[in-house]
Amino acid sequence: MEAWGADWTVNEVIGDVYLVHGQLVGGWKLTLGKNGVVVDLVLSTPLTDAEQRAVDLAAKAYGDFLGLPVKSRRRGPSG
Repeated sequence: MEAWGADWTVNEVIGDVYLVHGQLVGGWKLTLGKNGVVVDLVLSTPLTDAEQRAVDLAAKAYGDFLGLPVKSRRRGPSG
């Protein structure tokens, strides 16, 4: 992104985004602590039950990869 005057990544400019079927539906932040991981998901649109399960499975898989328990929190519209 030369307009920024540096070699910026998209995440450095707009943060971590959450996409569903190619559509931006929110953002997320990961907080790593010594006792576990917290995934905060901020949504602009409600998720279906299947999409919510997919988020939970992805968070659990990441926690398994790190060998730490995961807590998932959501803000925004509920489905």
